[in-house]
Amino acid sequence: MDERIDPVVFRLGTKEYKLALTAPAIRLFEEKTGKGIFQANVPGSLTETITLLWAAAVERSPHLRLDKLFEYVQPSDLPAMSAALGECLKRAFGTGEEKQGKVGEAPPLDS
Repeated sequence: MDERIDPVVFRLGTKEYKLALTAPAIRLFEEKTGKGIFQANVPGSLTETITLLWAAAVERSPHLRLDKLFEYVQPSDLPAMSAALGECLKRAFGTGEEKQGKVGEAPPLDS
């Protein structure tokens, strides 16, 4: 998990999920939908919204299954999901300067 991105806490029913759009989460979304993150039709498409929510949550909640999420989520959940995912996008693509490394500084990629 990338600790540079603070997760967004999202409640669905009685469960609480921590959402973050990390590179692995974005890759999962792209693999499942065939669309890039900036081509996502969120909140216009319930399918894409649920898939993005799942991708943002599954890294911290590996038991979460996309097919079960589709069975559980209702259209009335869309506004809250969209708000949470909007905040995730801000945190993922915002400046985040306080958590970024200095120029020329890179994380170890071989471990």
